[in-house]
Amino acid sequence: FCTPAWSTASRGLWQHGPSMLTLSSAMAMLLLARRNDAWVAVAGVPLGAGLLMRPTNAIVLVVLTGYVALRHPRQLPVMILASGAILAAFVAWNLHDFGAALPPYYLPGGMPWVPWSEVPRVLAGHLVSPNRGLLIFAPVVLFAAAGIAVQLRRRSLDALDVALIAVLCAHFAVISTFQVWWAGHSFGPRYVTDVLPVLAWFAMPAVAALGEMRGRQRRAALVVTAMLIVWSFFAQLRAATTWDVWEWNSSPVNVDERPERAWDWSDLQILRGLGAGDDRGTPTSGSPAS
Repeated sequence: FCTPAWSTASRGLWQHGPSMLTLSSAMAMLLLARRNDAWVAVAGVPLGAGLLMRPTNAIVLVVLTGYVALRHPRQLPVMILASGAILAAFVAWNLHDFGAALPPYYLPGGMPWVPWSEVPRVLAGHLVSPNRGLLIFAPVVLFAAAGIAVQLRRRSLDALDVALIAVLCAHFAVISTFQVWWAGHSFGPRYVTDVLPVLAWFAMPAVAALGEMRGRQRRAALVVTAMLIVWSFFAQLRAATTWDVWEWNSSPVNVDERPERAWDWSDLQILRGLGAGDDRGTPTSGSPAS
């Protein structure tokens, strides 16, 4: 309830909800595989299905297949067969109905990319821009960074952890090449929604470490934690309960026509509709849910 899992994935028929389901299912199965190798083969099903949900899930498929090749090589052929069967059905369906193996936006040239010199700016937009930044809309995800730091200090990162860190890094790198990085008419960091299960995975060691703290350090950490949770919940609550924040996308001007609005600190999407002085004019044409 403090992340786009509530404000975005659960509020409409986006691809992100099923994408999160397939990723979290695959992660759970690979975790169970530490005790029983048979789960590796089963993990091929959500990994293959994930690519049907979002083309960026190719990152998850490739990285976690590499992990299986290193840690569970005997189960690799069965896992590839499971994911390959789903992908083969997807290709066959596309060929039958549309005359092409993949939809255009699955292909390398299917989406316009920004020049490499613009990638750092776009990455900053995904992280800290006032109207699309993950750390603005859901700063509670800082627990994931803290969790990775805890594991590094304790030297407890294993191969699956490293693979999931690679998924995170590659996902942010890829979405930072998108020309339409603000994700059209949406609320906050929509393109980050898919990897929320990975961020939750790494937040757990930080939460456990918080429980081990004592004295003044614990009290200070609890205050910071409460602040992160309250703001994150407030931001997601607004998107889940009011249309005002969605109308931000088209009022006073369509964000797709003026993407620099994503950096406008004077017109915050989270706060749209609060206060009598927040009249931004009549929305332009276009559905806020498009």
